[in-house]
Amino acid sequence: MFRQVILTGNPMDRGIAHGESLRSEIHYTWEFYRSIFNLPESGVLELAGHFGNLIRKFNADCLDEIRGIATGSGLDVLKIIALNSRTEILSHGHAAPTNECTALCLPERRLMGQTWDWAEALEPVGTILTIAGEDGHRITMFTEPGLVGKIGMNNSGVGVCLNILTLGRPQKGLPVHVLLRAILDCRTAAEARMLALAQARGKASNIIVADQTGDGFDLEFAGEEHCLIEGNPGYLLHTNHYLGAAVQAPQDSDFTSSHARFDTVRALLQTQGCRSRAGLCQLLSDRSHPALPVYRDYRPDPMVRSCGTVSTIVMDLENHELFIRQGNAPDAKFQSFNTA
Repeated sequence: MFRQVILTGNPMDRGIAHGESLRSEIHYTWEFYRSIFNLPESGVLELAGHFGNLIRKFNADCLDEIRGIATGSGLDVLKIIALNSRTEILSHGHAAPTNECTALCLPERRLMGQTWDWAEALEPVGTILTIAGEDGHRITMFTEPGLVGKIGMNNSGVGVCLNILTLGRPQKGLPVHVLLRAILDCRTAAEARMLALAQARGKASNIIVADQTGDGFDLEFAGEEHCLIEGNPGYLLHTNHYLGAAVQAPQDSDFTSSHARFDTVRALLQTQGCRSRAGLCQLLSDRSHPALPVYRDYRPDPMVRSCGTVSTIVMDLENHELFIRQGNAPDAKFQSFNTA
């Protein structure tokens, strides 16, 4: 089971506790990303300086938390900024396609979830962070050590899912993982929508956000463009290819897996529907496609060496429950967390 770490206090205190609790895991995660950035370390740290300035202007408390992580872990603050900007820094060193995650939201059912498909090397250090703010706001999320934001929900019943997309060119906007944390600081999906639209430039990703009232949205970021995706009746679904008509993805990229997973889930929704948390867990566990399933074994990958489903996250926004499963074994079980 993934390790859980609970953080309390002001931003600096939370960061120091994060860094001290996950010191070895943060060092491990930094070494992993340093090995795949495909840039000299000096170039990575120079980019981190740029992203650090953006984070400071966006939210000084967030930068304080990052500084605290650096203090607690003993890593240079630019390396912690680089971890939190890892998606954008990867865009500077790689133009390879990303065939990572399957995300699904059922707004009327107040349910959402996704697989997080990424490097096998990061499964042992995946972490569940619970962040209890001084104002009573509480976040529970699955993340990578050293990152301040990722996939999860808060005690206001707001949840967020993430798909990384590819444009084939460098992105230099506010790091998407910092934006994810800011969304988890929101009290409603409407508040999160306004925030995300205001920070839409300079990234290549997709977010799905919903809340306990049934409000939700799907937003693609495409460099200088963005697009709100209209959902099919009853659901919002995204994998790793662009759905917005105005976006031109790289012509030489292979999104076979992304299209296969999207088509599988859409067909299951149209033929079987999904009305419960158990049904959502079943959809995210589907292996019906013989070669390109939703729930993926680890397979060789040119970028991260071995890629598959590292974790599965399911959120019941109305009942304030979050469920997380580690790895991709057929008999893997979900851990449950009360997020109220």
